[in-house]
Amino acid sequence: MSLLTDYVAGNRRIVLPVAEALLRVVWPYRVPGASTSLEQTGTAVLAAFWPLVEQAHRETGELAREYYDAEREARTGLPPVPFFLAEHKRDWLAEKLAEPLIALHRDPSDARAADLAGAAVREVQAGGRRTIQRGVEADPVALGWARVETGGSSCAFCTLLISRGPVYKDAESAGESNAYHRGCDCRVVPVFDRASFPGRDQYLAAEKEWVKATRAAKQNGTDPINELRKRLQSE
Repeated sequence: MSLLTDYVAGNRRIVLPVAEALLRVVWPYRVPGASTSLEQTGTAVLAAFWPLVEQAHRETGELAREYYDAEREARTGLPPVPFFLAEHKRDWLAEKLAEPLIALHRDPSDARAADLAGAAVREVQAGGRRTIQRGVEADPVALGWARVETGGSSCAFCTLLISRGPVYKDAESAGESNAYHRGCDCRVVPVFDRASFPGRDQYLAAEKEWVKATRAAKQNGTDPINELRKRLQSE
């Protein structure tokens, strides 16, 4: 197994149990006609979510740190470079939960409850993603980081971002590439050699798809992302 494969498997072992626990917390709030106010629901959900998310966020960060060090040693032969795990704050989680909480209060359904739990899961996943990004920023031999898909297929938005390859060195250069939709299985990998890095074949394939999509969009007068979506759906 590759270092990336091991990392992804370890990440799932952390995320799946916490996702189930988050759903158990939020499931009672999907019942129509609940007597609690939005503020009461938000306070209760945040109080229940925070310890679960905070611990899992730290665990995904620790796992990402181990993966970064292993990848760095395998690619460069160098020892680890000092950097800290990505931090997380209760207020940040509250901010991410605000919109799905409002949606659940307006529409207490299974789908809205799952959306709320999904927003918290994205914060758990962010522990690993941000830790690797922090490592790249602190590492003088890292060329950047790349986005890779780990679930077998990706949506048009993710394919577009994968097609950019290892062009990201910090949060400013990443821009929208720090965005991850619900259920997104994209990971962040450090790049020490542009000719050889985890997910390079993905990057090259996605780049070809994006070139074809932009060419078709120019010919048809359409949106390139819609052309890419059509190409992916036809495969």
